[in-house]
Amino acid sequence: MFSNILITISGVAIVGTVFEMLLPDSANKKYLKGAMALVLCYIFISGVLSEVKFEGIGTNAGDYSQGINFERQVDDLRVNMQTIAIRDHLESKGFSGIQIDIHTKKEDSRLIIEKIVLGTKNLVITGQNANINITDKLKELVAEFCNMKTDRVEING
Repeated sequence: MFSNILITISGVAIVGTVFEMLLPDSANKKYLKGAMALVLCYIFISGVLSEVKFEGIGTNAGDYSQGINFERQVDDLRVNMQTIAIRDHLESKGFSGIQIDIHTKKEDSRLIIEKIVLGTKNLVITGQNANINITDKLKELVAEFCNMKTDRVEING
């Protein structure tokens, strides 16, 4: 496991040190040190990534970095982060317990938000928001936060 990585790094470091001692002091010596540092970094990073398992995905880093799975996982992460940001924003404005569902599409390899659906079944209102049009206020807050038009925000519940 990691012992193979350490053995490889140690071997490359020893070979690099021997080469460094054999070279006369000149301007080229710094380039050898830089090249050896890059080789050591490459060995370490590739070794660690080959050993790391992503829990819940069932694949290792070598498989994960190929093709559409990687892109899909990055898109899912972006949607999850946006969902958390919207939820935090709404809670800071006095609305909690809202279910947020972001619908996206790919356009020229860009992730575009088609619409955001807010579920208000478990909505809890605090503070000065008790006597307002809740639907319009939620749409306005989310649309403003996501820099989109309110017609792309829907309310269910």
